Amino acid sequence: MALHQIIYASHSFGVMTSAALVDLLTRSRIKNDRLGITGLLLHDTGSFMQTIEGAFEPLHALFATIEQDPRHTGVILMCDEPIAQRSFADWSDRKS
Repeated sequence: MALHQIIYASHSFGVMTSAALVDLLTRSRIKNDRLGITGLLLHDTGSFMQTIEGAFEPLHALFATIEQDPRHTGVILMCDEPIAQRSFADWSDRKS
């Protein structure tokens, strides 16, 4: 399977509570696991940066969903390229 990686940054539309962030992380982990997508999500004072990696089609479908998500504004695509191997293959710890 050819792997692909997308890195993007965005801002949250409004203030996200800790509970909302935990809910987002929980839902993302379930969906991404089902799609075979791994990655890293960073959040600080309303700003997000995320790396997602996986097969081309599900990865780009997920990114299209992220771009349309009303919780994100100002989505900036920083990287969209094939990769030889996953950088975050072992980042599947289910603890919050």
